[in-house]
This record gives sequence, structure tokens and C-alpha cells, in this order.
Amino acid sequence: ISRAFTGGAGMEDLTILNSTITNLSSDASVSVGADNDKLFVAHSTITNATNDFPLIGAGGDDELTIGTAAIIPGGIDCDFREEFEGFDTLIFAMDVPASEIAELTLEIENLPTPDGSITINNIFYEYRNCDVIEADLGIAESIPTLSKWGLIAVMGSIALTGYFYIRKQRISAN
Repeated sequence: ISRAFTGGAGMEDLTILNSTITNLSSDASVSVGADNDKLFVAHSTITNATNDFPLIGAGGDDELTIGTAAIIPGGIDCDFREEFEGFDTLIFAMDVPASEIAELTLEIENLPTPDGSITINNIFYEYRNCDVIEADLGIAESIPTLSKWGLIAVMGSIALTGYFYIRKQRISAN
């Protein structure tokens, strides 16, 4: 196949979540259509056989948004055909630690266009043919967890509660 997933004539909104898309050919794996498309990718991996820009835009004013845990080895090409004029925007919209938001926002807003690269959350992103780069970062919330000693304490509390409940039942039965 030429492309694993592609848009049509324009005005498409495409969201890719929790997916792995791989194209065995050297062509792009995911591309949007001809004009004014919006693409959002998060928690997904997009590759092709050569890892050479597996995610591409097309002519027109496209908006490509890269969200949390989007892995695109090889890169993002905002407008792969130079003969099609357009104003293409690449938006980095992933969750990052609160301590990194200000610095990363400034770094993203100062990225060179049309070509460049950046590392966010230890994931490397390369891009080309992009007219504007924007930051729309959010705060990554940590999920509280219990250590193994915390789990032992909780289990002990449950066991003691059960013991006293059974004991109370036996005493009231007599």
C-alpha cells in the first residue's frame, strides 16, 4: 500500500489515539488531505519502513497537533509538496511536568521554521515545512501510589477490621 491512512480532498478532522500505525512501504503512514485539515495524535506510534517522515500534511492551511506520548520516529512533514501553497501550523500539546512548562513553552515558541527538532518528555520530534510552531502544554498530573509498605499497612488494617467484626459477631451470638 502507498499509505496506511490518508485523508481526502480537504477539511478533515482526524484524531489518532492509542494506536500503532506502521506502513511497510517507504511512503508516509498517515497523511491529511489537500486543504485545511486538522490532525491530532496522542498515545500513538506512527512509523513507516524507512522512518522518513511517516506523518505528513498536504496543501492548504493544515493544523497538526502532537499530544502526549505521540511517538513519530522519522518526523513530521507539515507540507510535503512545495507546489501547494498553505500556512501550516504544528502544535505541541502534550502534558509535561509543571516545572518544565514555562521553559518548554518558550523553547517551542522560539523554534526555527520551516525545519527543526525538539525533545519533549524524552521523545525526539523532528519536523519540516512548518510555517508556525505553537505550544499548548498542560500539566502532567502524577497518580498517587502506595509503596509495598503502604500496601502491607492497608492489608493489615483490613485484616484487623475483619477480625474485630467476626469477634463482635461471635460475642453477640452468645
